[in-house]
Amino acid sequence: MKSPGGGSAPIRAIPSSLSARAAPQIAPAAEVYDPLVKSALRQRLSSIFLWMFVVCWLQTLLVATWFPENWTPLNFLLTPVHPLTLMRTAVTWATRVLPIIVLSKTYVNVPRSCASSPAQLFRMSLTLPSTRSATLTCCGSAVVASLIYSLFESNGQILPFLGSRYILSQPLLLNGDWLYLLTNQMVIALLFVARIIMKDRFSFPWPTKFSFFDVAVGVMIMAIMSLPISFLLLCTARVVLPLLYRIPLLPIFIRPFTAHFLRVPWTLIVPLGHVDLIFRSLSLGFSTLTTWEMSYAFFETSVAQPVLASRLAPDSTFALVSGITSEQSLFRYCAYTEFYHLASEEGDEVRSRRVAFFADQRHNPNFWSRLVRHSLLLLGQDFQHFLRRGKPAPPPPASEAPAAPQLPIPVPPATPLIRKSVFRETPTKSRVRALIDSLSSPRSGETDGDVKVPDVFRSTSATPKDNGKAVSSKPTTAQASIPPKQGGMRLAKKLIIQKLLLVPVPTPLVEFGVWWHKERLSKLVSSYLPRRESDVVIIEVLSHLVCASLSEDRYGVAQRDIPKILEAFLSFLHAIETLTAELHTQAAKTPLSDGASIAEIHRRVELQDEIVRAQEVCAVVGDALKEGTARIVRTFGDKLTAFKFPPRTARKLQTFVEYC
Repeated sequence: MKSPGGGSAPIRAIPSSLSARAAPQIAPAAEVYDPLVKSALRQRLSSIFLWMFVVCWLQTLLVATWFPENWTPLNFLLTPVHPLTLMRTAVTWATRVLPIIVLSKTYVNVPRSCASSPAQLFRMSLTLPSTRSATLTCCGSAVVASLIYSLFESNGQILPFLGSRYILSQPLLLNGDWLYLLTNQMVIALLFVARIIMKDRFSFPWPTKFSFFDVAVGVMIMAIMSLPISFLLLCTARVVLPLLYRIPLLPIFIRPFTAHFLRVPWTLIVPLGHVDLIFRSLSLGFSTLTTWEMSYAFFETSVAQPVLASRLAPDSTFALVSGITSEQSLFRYCAYTEFYHLASEEGDEVRSRRVAFFADQRHNPNFWSRLVRHSLLLLGQDFQHFLRRGKPAPPPPASEAPAAPQLPIPVPPATPLIRKSVFRETPTKSRVRALIDSLSSPRSGETDGDVKVPDVFRSTSATPKDNGKAVSSKPTTAQASIPPKQGGMRLAKKLIIQKLLLVPVPTPLVEFGVWWHKERLSKLVSSYLPRRESDVVIIEVLSHLVCASLSEDRYGVAQRDIPKILEAFLSFLHAIETLTAELHTQAAKTPLSDGASIAEIHRRVELQDEIVRAQEVCAVVGDALKEGTARIVRTFGDKLTAFKFPPRTARKLQTFVEYC
């Protein structure tokens, strides 16, 4: 080719776009979906803080207008907006509400506890960092609440220190009333931590019906229980205090603050003279517990609501597909919850989103393949956990090291062995030589008869000859009566235990011990399905999307995965039905006799209740599997004959076809 100037132009390659390009991969959830969920939850957290500030303001207003002398129209108008009221509200919110909500936000987790008894639950919880943080947080909040009450709300009657009437050189001594108030608040904090553990509040708050009555009853019980416990603790401290004064050097530090307690008489009727203190402790405990319980209630109710975070993303479907692979179980559950709305709702906009979801070919893997793979993987993990009856997965078998090649054993040369003595034989052995050999030999007793040894050289402790009588190896009666040597502490501990065993244990304590260590069948079955709510959402998402693919999947990408989905559903359902049948068998194995006692009838009723609760736990996932399978069967009908299923799956599926 010639240029206009007469020269030849260089030949250039034509760029082509026909070469294969790598499909973009879906970004991880930590970059796409997790920030959206955090932003949505952050907005909810702000609303929780606002509502709890209103609750604290109402509590402060109630305390300020409690006494009749404050019931004036001017007080009712000025007290709500008074700067002191707002300051007390802010301090209460910062010391009671903020720590509890931050604690809940930090340690919330989706899986439940797998403990089957209260003792096991406490034993497992004490090893967790969340329990230690909750204990320190609640105790610190209780101490600050007691200080605020004594300084600002007690009218100067319950201050930490008081003027001494016994030691004139020391103007400030610890106030016994304030110590009781502080002890009561600490007991309330520990009771609240025990309530957190028993209710498993660090697990994800699944949507449940909130009851103000249950909260009020729990608050009143804990507030009333704290009063006698605090009194017993102070009685114990009063008994131990004189013993502390006998420790060298310690009285120098504690005498200036506690010497007056030794002069004041202390009897069991002391609380009868401090009714006002008991009432103040009860009211403060009720206020503290109400604030904590309301904080937890607002947090659980707010977090349990569905989070529609994908609407904040430019491509909501892309964000949802990325969110199902999140490492945070809470964010993954939120993504599946949004997927459920996408799969089940009707409307032109939602239908167009589903069509785009099935038709995705820009990513590798595409949206549907990624969803099915991760969903079946999660269901498979929970299915294997259910088959193992809640036990952890066995460790993978260690790979055996390759055996070293065996070297051939060298063949020794065929040299004849010398079977004669290598020493020069002597015709006769001297008597001195024979005596030396017999004394140096370990079996010298065998030569005593052959060698003539003078009696002076014989040992008096020679082994006597066996006369046919067997020597008994058992110790004599005198030897057996001698006790083995034991340490002083161990022997004292043994004696104390023997003395305590002679004391009859009260029946209520025995019943409490049985209740404390008894395993609950419903809790045991619940540990088999720790993520049952997540499993239900996954089942609903897959079944609705499979049904929608019949009319909205243009390329049939979902059709090839229908056998795998139905096989996973029916295998899981078969395992759940097997366990349900075992529970029915267990209930029928223990019939009541005609002359059964009241205790036996009570145990039988408890067993029946536990079996019913266990069946309800199994029914959560079982009903979802049945409904999901039936939904697919009703939608496809005879078209399912085009798929190939394993024999067991086909037999199970045939029952659904006949039923639907």
